[in-house]
Amino acid sequence: MRRVYLVVAACIIGGLIIGASWPPPPIPRQRDDVGQWSLPPREQIARFSSDAFTEAEKLRWRADASEGGDAPSAAVAWQFAGLTEAGRTQALVIEAGTRQARRLVAGELLPDGSRLVSIDRDTITVDLEGCTRVYQMHRKQPIRSSGSCDVTPAASE
Repeated sequence: MRRVYLVVAACIIGGLIIGASWPPPPIPRQRDDVGQWSLPPREQIARFSSDAFTEAEKLRWRADASEGGDAPSAAVAWQFAGLTEAGRTQALVIEAGTRQARRLVAGELLPDGSRLVSIDRDTITVDLEGCTRVYQMHRKQPIRSSGSCDVTPAASE
């Protein structure tokens, strides 16, 4: 009887070890053609007032490039890819359309003409004509911005 308990305990322990060491299934890759978000048809939103719906239709969504707007991802000609510590801290920047990384130190110019102001632990700060933006590693869009960043190209002409 004691031997049966040992065999059952060994099977349970072995199952736990095998289950814990089994790799999880891979995360599915995100498709680039997921689709654009838009407001639902007016008929589906009967509970909202028509004035609120009309105002929402007039909004120009920030990433909407279909009406001549500039999509944020198209505005950035580079991506912050990493840091190196070869004597001094350098930011690795990959230009759009290439696979080569450039090493930049604070004060140098980025591919879009902005100046690299500072390099922190996992962020860089860049400045372009009074617009200061903070980029985090591997993110295409800035995580913070300050200064005169809200001026659209159409308003500045």
